[in-house]
Amino acid sequence: MLDLEKVSVDDIMVPRNEIIGIDINDDWKSIVRQLSHSPHGRIVLYRDSLDDAISMLRVREAWRLMSEKKEFTKETMLRAADEIYFIPEGTPLSTQLVKFQRNKKKVGLVVNEYGDIQGLVTVEDILEEIVGDFTTSMSPTLAEEVTPQNDGSVIIDGSANVREINKAFNWHLPEDDARTVNGVILEALEEIPIAGTRVRIGQYDIDILDVQDNMIKQVKVLPVKPLRERVSQSNAVGRVRRMPPPGATNGKLRFRLRHRHHRRANSTTVQRIAFLHNAQHVTRGNILRLHHPQSP
Repeated sequence: MLDLEKVSVDDIMVPRNEIIGIDINDDWKSIVRQLSHSPHGRIVLYRDSLDDAISMLRVREAWRLMSEKKEFTKETMLRAADEIYFIPEGTPLSTQLVKFQRNKKKVGLVVNEYGDIQGLVTVEDILEEIVGDFTTSMSPTLAEEVTPQNDGSVIIDGSANVREINKAFNWHLPEDDARTVNGVILEALEEIPIAGTRVRIGQYDIDILDVQDNMIKQVKVLPVKPLRERVSQSNAVGRVRRMPPPGATNGKLRFRLRHRHHRRANSTTVQRIAFLHNAQHVTRGNILRLHHPQSP
């Protein structure tokens, strides 16, 4: 069952780069056009940058004003907008749900200790998180971000929420240090990979399909069967066959083993580096990387 004390607004918020807002310094015709086509119930009004958010506008109210005969101006729009409600990052969902009710608010911007905007969260997001814990259906948003394949793998947008992915597929991707699939991979690699890279995180092989603007846009995830299960299945047909990594040739495989201290205290992992003719195969803790060099 979902523990609202352990889950915070950070885990469910719309990240900053996905917040839809309107710059009030834009041309007025452009502002009206954005309001007319907005799919959202509320929209952030800001000046030049989202960090200078000034108010939250209910789009339906803007439509009502536009439909009236009296002139709809920028001043009218700003008077109709509501004051921004700010939420400290790390606030537990249980606490924030009570605060939404107490302050009669339905949406707020999550800020860090320096006042920088980190994301947006609504009371509907919290309720959906609670209700979703008792259902097995996939949320409409997540359904647009994942595409199951016939081979058992799943193509996933890098911006997909890793907690929702874990719940939907009963997976166990790490979710302590990152909130999106993109974040999980970057946290594991500590670098921005190129398309074509394969990463193993825990029991999941992840192929990087698309990287743009320093962000992983799309990946293909295939859960790896436990070794015991693979051996059992191989014994059923008579023998175990070891398959080379993608891109590997029949060249010699040389390993160099060394112990290194993991960044977590009091733990040691073994780093194994394998050099192949056409691929570099790196195991670091429970992370497996396959780097496929581009052709010259």
